[in-house]
Amino acid sequence: MVNLASINEDTLINRALNHGFNGNAESMKAACNALKREALQAVVRGEIVNFGLGHLLLDVEGVFTGDVADWDLDKHKLVVTVTASKELREALKTVPVHGIGMAPDQAAIAQVTDVASGKVNEEITPGGMVNVKGSRIKIAGTDSAVGLFLTNQDTQDAVQIPTTAIGLNEPKKIMFVAPADLAAGTYLMSVITQCGSSSVRLLNAPHTVTFNRILTVK
Repeated sequence: MVNLASINEDTLINRALNHGFNGNAESMKAACNALKREALQAVVRGEIVNFGLGHLLLDVEGVFTGDVADWDLDKHKLVVTVTASKELREALKTVPVHGIGMAPDQAAIAQVTDVASGKVNEEITPGGMVNVKGSRIKIAGTDSAVGLFLTNQDTQDAVQIPTTAIGLNEPKKIMFVAPADLAAGTYLMSVITQCGSSSVRLLNAPHTVTFNRILTVK
């Protein structure tokens, strides 16, 4: 099973300091921010950037018809592809993997659709309807931790979706309206629930089901 715990830049800096890096958190963060700014500008200029654990390359999605086809925002968009660095690929070879079998009805979020944009597994529109499909994702239980959450990956602040904004709550599908004031950024979606293999019988303790894709709010 993959560990989907989310960490941010501050966590990485603190770990580096705990592992004996000679410096302080403020100077490390300033250096990281400076490098990110330079890398961002380089990507936008069209340069291939070997940054951190991957290679970043600006690319274009969409089909152009004719030699002088115009740019169409409805058909074309700029994207960034990330290819793992040699260092990361070599590190993956050392990771031990132990197969323990799959549960017949494993809890998981399989697909998130932003109704306003029609995008699947990509983004969320503030104030818009969101469809979530999966298995054993019904928000159920009396534990205070139970709920549907969007966690900002920069601040690690978790936004709980109020029950009044959830229109459908079933084991295989949830529909909700995203908060209208949801700040721009990247988010992880998670459901904390006591829902088990049976929608009637609840588990004694809540468990967390986290979507394995980052969602963007513009």
